[in-house]
Amino acid sequence: MKDLSFNPVIQDPNYIDLKFPPSMKPILIKSDDCKLLGTFFIANGINPHPTVILLHGFPGNQVNFDIAHAIQRAGFNVLIFRYRGCWGSEGKYSFKSCLYDIENTICFLRNEKVTEQFRVNSKKIILIGHSMGGFFGLMNCIKDKNISDVAALSVFNPGLISEYIKNNIQVREKAVENLKMGVEFCRDTSAESLIEEMLINSKEWNLLNYTQNLMDKNILLVGSEFDSIAPAEFHHKPLAAALKLAKVKNLDEMTLSTGHSFTDKRIKLTKIIIDWLLKINN
Repeated sequence: MKDLSFNPVIQDPNYIDLKFPPSMKPILIKSDDCKLLGTFFIANGINPHPTVILLHGFPGNQVNFDIAHAIQRAGFNVLIFRYRGCWGSEGKYSFKSCLYDIENTICFLRNEKVTEQFRVNSKKIILIGHSMGGFFGLMNCIKDKNISDVAALSVFNPGLISEYIKNNIQVREKAVENLKMGVEFCRDTSAESLIEEMLINSKEWNLLNYTQNLMDKNILLVGSEFDSIAPAEFHHKPLAAALKLAKVKNLDEMTLSTGHSFTDKRIKLTKIIIDWLLKINN
């Protein structure tokens, strides 16, 4: 029977299965010819667990380990990994390769040996992404008919922002400047090449073009009111409005009075995510 008094956001679990305890393990994932570095949070107990892939943005300063621990306490596995070409993972960084890395990671979680080793319920894989990771998660959810659940936090919509970049040199210069610090943590790329990649794929990568593909998905969108990296008026709000206009049934959407990384709203954000996870897994 479920303990309704237990709050995984702020409490440690009352019972630990000593044969199958919760744990953290380093992990290597093969994506094409690249080894990706990651951490796997295995939930308490012998039964296969729903598994969250928690996706960081660009370049990935905010990894959300605090949220991962809370999700693990709530009975879910969590996988956090580094896309190719960043933070020690092999390969050349690009936004397109990030999309492929997530696709390959989903395949990895569906491998029978992996499901047994990490106690994964391969039929219940959930994507939760922050910033550019929100875009990556939504795009992979759209592509994969077997993934029904996706959350985007301070979502970044590269296709929509590319339309502004195309028509305004000052916006382009500002975008390049914003990316310059991040590329220091990535291999074989540059701010200019990432902007060009966004422009080339502007139509394909505009989330507003996929509302019909998201009709049957469970979606959580959490925006940040004072976001200076992915301003809500250009990213979160247009996407939320488009999904509501399309009458997407299972949409939970809200905006918190905080900045891009939710630095002063970590507990509130974690509670929102946990409540949503428990709701969609009833």
